[in-house]
Amino acid sequence: MQLDGVQQMWVGSFSARAIGVVMLDKVGCILRCNSLAEQFLNEKDGLSRLHQRLHLKSSELNLQLKTYIDEALETQRQGKVVSVNALSVPRTSGRRVYELVIKPVPIQPLMESRSSPHLNVFIFSQEGGVEVNMRLLMKLYRLTATEASVAIKLAQGSTLDEVVESMNISRNTARTHLRAIFSKTGTNQQSVLVSLVLNSLASQS
Repeated sequence: MQLDGVQQMWVGSFSARAIGVVMLDKVGCILRCNSLAEQFLNEKDGLSRLHQRLHLKSSELNLQLKTYIDEALETQRQGKVVSVNALSVPRTSGRRVYELVIKPVPIQPLMESRSSPHLNVFIFSQEGGVEVNMRLLMKLYRLTATEASVAIKLAQGSTLDEVVESMNISRNTARTHLRAIFSKTGTNQQSVLVSLVLNSLASQS
């Protein structure tokens, strides 16, 4: 498939940020991947390509991914606003999980073709050594220093329990901070929050 200049530049920018990008067509088949996504799929570490579709090792998560994709495509066909969904995908190797974010692509009916992408699946690897500027993150989303610290630790791959231990706070306190972070960033899932932080101006991969 040939991509136009804007699409090529867009996919390339995500390659530079160490984020895998998979473009799906109107029936959920893979149209195009950037180089990092190809690497992830070829490793088959909990995530792979099967019959030109994304396939997860976990049957339960694979069904959830299929449901997210099918629902997004159907909602898109109806001309409604499509919500962004996310999944945490365990790796067979035991390495830190992948974070998958399923996001629709704006469609222009008059310009649509069989090769037009309808959905993008972003694959975030939590082992990419991403650094996040705390001060900039605080300014971007009006977070307190503690809230920014929690968000950064989650973005760098820590679980909430690990955040509790490393920051020497109670789980209830951590959950209170997480709720505040969700409110200020406009997110409602930890996976979506992680993708937001990693794709913000405050992150440097």
